[in-house]
Amino acid sequence: MKALYQAVHQSVNDNAKEKLNIKSMISLGLGLLLYVPISRWFHYVKTIFKAKNPGAKAVILDSLLADVHLTLWKKYKPDFSNLFLNSGAHIQHHYLFNSKAYQGDLKNPKWYCPDGYDPLIQILSEYDYQLGKLLKLNNVKLIIATGLHQQPHKHLTFYWRLKEHVKFADMIGIKNFTEILPRMSRDFLVKFNNEKDAVNAENLLNSFYASNDNIKIFEVDNRGTSLFVELVYPNDIENNDSIYSKESNLKLEKFKTYIAFVAIKNGEHNGIGYVTSNFDLNLENRIKLTSLKSIVKKVALNNN
Repeated sequence: MKALYQAVHQSVNDNAKEKLNIKSMISLGLGLLLYVPISRWFHYVKTIFKAKNPGAKAVILDSLLADVHLTLWKKYKPDFSNLFLNSGAHIQHHYLFNSKAYQGDLKNPKWYCPDGYDPLIQILSEYDYQLGKLLKLNNVKLIIATGLHQQPHKHLTFYWRLKEHVKFADMIGIKNFTEILPRMSRDFLVKFNNEKDAVNAENLLNSFYASNDNIKIFEVDNRGTSLFVELVYPNDIENNDSIYSKESNLKLEKFKTYIAFVAIKNGEHNGIGYVTSNFDLNLENRIKLTSLKSIVKKVALNNN
């Protein structure tokens, strides 16, 4: 299970590079053999053959997580278990414009997602299948909750990710950092030994703009001795485009060689979430997200 976790972690973190190392492929294969019923293997083979389709790898990920969860649940019969699935949110975020549910005017480029192909219905069909299996279990109380939901984005916004974070930081002149930790999508965390070095790096990162349209490249959240950085430049980038710093006067030519295309933003977060269940939760029409923990805890303890 630890090896499977590491494989999932690596595949998600390196999604922009479309890179899966040999160790991760072996671990994912073993996870499939050990924790997924034979009756589901055809589903995986069929989906893997369509892996180049938009959203297909995300469907594989949540399928595997859900199948592993149910196998372990049947084996250990816990009093409480929790399954977190995020591929539906990922697909909404990046491919909502291709869904029949979308009523707006924006369209994704054909090279990004072909006309007539709806990635959202693929993951919803998988969730429908998984929920169907859970609802057939005897005496199981099921709570389904979302922390928020997504609504259509109103512009075409491109997401980019640095390829080699440490090399890039050295190149643009960030000094005295101790560690750089890439996060999901376009984010990364830069750590320092003191606040002064963090402030210097913050000022430098905030000074970078695109040469062709003068739009800011990074958004920085200073957390004391660390910086949470987002690569927020929203437009398409051509091969010869450059960026420059208003602080150091550095001009970095051919910026596109240092970054990888991630996705085009289709959905944006809305703070209202939803909760439902296969039994009466006796809830008011609106509750705070922070109260969900106590609601789940109360149900779990009452079962005992």
